[in-house]
Amino acid sequence: MKWLYPLIVLVCVAPVLAQSGDHKGEKMPEVWREMNVPAAPPLSPEEAMKTFKVAPGFHIELVAAEPLVEDPIAMAFDGEGRLWVVEMRGYMPNVDGKGEDVKNGRIVVLEDTDHDGKMDKSTVFLDGLVMPRAISIVSGGVLVAEPPNIWYARDTDGDLVCDQKEIVFNKYGSQGPVEHTENGLMPALDNWLYNAKSDSRFQFRDGKLIEQHVPAAGQWGVTQDNYGRIFTNSNSSYLHGHLIPAWYTLRNSAYPTGLGVNARIIGDQSTWAIRVNPGVNRGYMKSTLAADGRLKSTTATCGPVIYRGDQFPSSMVGDPFIPEPAANIVSHFKIKDDGYNVTATQETYPDKQWGKRAFLASTDERFRPVHCYNGPDGCLYVVDMYRGILQHRIYVTTFLRTQILERGLDKPIGMGRIYRIVSDEGKKPVETVNLDKASSAELVNKLSDANGWTRDTAQRLLVERKDTSIAASLKELALSGKSPLGRIHALWTLEGMGAIDTKTAISAMQDADAQVRIAAMRVSEDTITPDHADELLSAYDQLSKDKNEGVKMQALLSFGMLPDAAKSSDEAVAMIEREATSGNHRAAIMSGLSNAELSVLTHLIADPKAKDANALAMVKELASTILRRKNTGEIQQMLALASSDKNKQRQKAVLDGIMSANRKGSAVKLAQQPVGADELVKLQPGINRWIVWPGSKIEAGATVKELTPEQQKQYELGQQTYMMICVGCHQVNGKGMAGLAPPLADSPIAEGPPERIARIVLNGLMGPVQVNEEEWNLVMPGLRDNPLLDDEKIAAVMTYVRRTWDNDADPVPTKLVQDARKATEGRVEPWTFKELQKIK
Repeated sequence: MKWLYPLIVLVCVAPVLAQSGDHKGEKMPEVWREMNVPAAPPLSPEEAMKTFKVAPGFHIELVAAEPLVEDPIAMAFDGEGRLWVVEMRGYMPNVDGKGEDVKNGRIVVLEDTDHDGKMDKSTVFLDGLVMPRAISIVSGGVLVAEPPNIWYARDTDGDLVCDQKEIVFNKYGSQGPVEHTENGLMPALDNWLYNAKSDSRFQFRDGKLIEQHVPAAGQWGVTQDNYGRIFTNSNSSYLHGHLIPAWYTLRNSAYPTGLGVNARIIGDQSTWAIRVNPGVNRGYMKSTLAADGRLKSTTATCGPVIYRGDQFPSSMVGDPFIPEPAANIVSHFKIKDDGYNVTATQETYPDKQWGKRAFLASTDERFRPVHCYNGPDGCLYVVDMYRGILQHRIYVTTFLRTQILERGLDKPIGMGRIYRIVSDEGKKPVETVNLDKASSAELVNKLSDANGWTRDTAQRLLVERKDTSIAASLKELALSGKSPLGRIHALWTLEGMGAIDTKTAISAMQDADAQVRIAAMRVSEDTITPDHADELLSAYDQLSKDKNEGVKMQALLSFGMLPDAAKSSDEAVAMIEREATSGNHRAAIMSGLSNAELSVLTHLIADPKAKDANALAMVKELASTILRRKNTGEIQQMLALASSDKNKQRQKAVLDGIMSANRKGSAVKLAQQPVGADELVKLQPGINRWIVWPGSKIEAGATVKELTPEQQKQYELGQQTYMMICVGCHQVNGKGMAGLAPPLADSPIAEGPPERIARIVLNGLMGPVQVNEEEWNLVMPGLRDNPLLDDEKIAAVMTYVRRTWDNDADPVPTKLVQDARKATEGRVEPWTFKELQKIK
């Protein structure tokens, strides 16, 4: 599934882009004609098996193939070890994608009836679906994602055929470009279901789906490690992860922070195929293919998994395995975890012909691995969509379309395979134990199993059963179990059952294992009441001194869940002063101070000891957040505090915080002049750019020109277009997504000369470029021929972006886009940074 940006290409441009003259580009060179491109006929499963090379010490086995399964894109094992597969049979039935709205998608259940490790029976559980894309095993049935709906589907008579289904959620993305809409439904350690390309996570309780908003992440596929950290990727970036639970960063709406969210885990995006890869969307560009014809770097990565099994060598537990279907490979990475930061580097293997290769590679161009999973047997499972066409219809370039037709990659369709990778040195894969029929006591024991799938399934079943009779056993396991992972799962099982208590959580916070301490703090948040606030504050305070950075960060995050009164107590403020030693620590603290900022600020200003660099930095953060909240009463009180403060450094920190809020638009109007206002203005003249009162002078630029009625209509059209095409990557709040889409909010590019932006929308941009001090080395294809966009809509969406999220630039007339289209007619390649510097 090819990576690319949706509409708002302007964010890929560096803030320093200058203007230049236009020139016409050349026709896309058909470079594959100069290569020795082998034929790519459809292969039988037996023939396909001969095309694989896998890392030494491993072998690949076929688990299922057509006709048992067709066009598989996602799967899940149930407690009996049966394999539930999502078949996206409507995907790209031809090079133009016509017919994708046909109701031919299915969920099939695969069984191994003769226990030889290979599926031999397929039952259609549910059909008549349009482009389904995710499945999750839940109590009494399965959840199936068919945008915009999530179905709760059940088999009530035991024949594995759905006889009851109901919609439990109706805002799960929309039908359209597959890699740009929600997918996932992955059950995680914290008892929530997580998604990619989505700002929602879910819990399924008593037949109802509960939604909670989280920062959106990823593109296709989502996974977790043994500690419940969430990882995703984008088509051109192997792996990103949340170093902290991402939802914490949304607690304080006036304090925007990307703290630990969507952190880039892998820097080097190189790919190591064992065949030439000309059949990619931008193969005509020199930056796409290496001299030997292989794909240089990621362009279609998807479906990652963190290996959590017990069949591979123990040194591989926690390592990412990531498919790259455009290169016909699955790559393996070695993880490095210091307790908070996580990085990974690719492991490659010698190859006589190509020098080096990925963990799993095929010479078959139709091998399209789109998802990897952990299995009940501890092996690594690979879902192969097996087809010639990979790129979705909206983004197929002329270069790729010509190849698809000439090389016969459009036919046949309706194939698909599932494989498993087995370690030669590991234990022999055995038949899955039927956990559905295990007793609750047996499931408690399984929480300490060496295989992550077994632990996850046992936890899910216990939470669903709500068998409180085993609560005592779970608490015993949480506090004295031999396996740290077992202790972690016991804590989260108690949390999911609603049986965790403060005493157990605080006891677990003393565990020798750092990850157990982190889990204990997280589950303790469910026990917070005014009666327990003081003892939990003391526990968090103690752990905020921990030498492990992950433990320290979690203590500061959990602290933010306490009642406001506890957060502004003397003990709490002392902790804040002591631990505000870095930007990360301050961000963790600030994320939990929503509506308590003024109270904490009051305590800091009243404390004669609060004058070191840490305290001053917190004062600045608090003041900036109070201003962004725009509560005039709080702003009035903050200025009064600053005016009365005899410590000039703290007073200046308040004013610096006001100036650093980066607000745009109209200034905040106070009902009356603040005490000591004249002195404050002398100390920081710029504050009346953001704050005014009766009789004060508004600085130039404090107001924004109103839109005319016609411009307002254009703005509304732009909003509709943005929400349809752009929101998946750039988000409703315009903050973008790490590794996928830079921010639009408060963007110098969004507010810069529109002539530059229009040209990039039409023809795209080729990195590297710098955006807000971060390098984006990606290729954004042009959207000149996108059937969903005309010049009016391009101008409208540019107008929307330039007047939203405190951006205050002028609207964009349609004629400007028309002129840009005419001036660049004939150009096919994206702009380079050097070219954009010349645009006049």
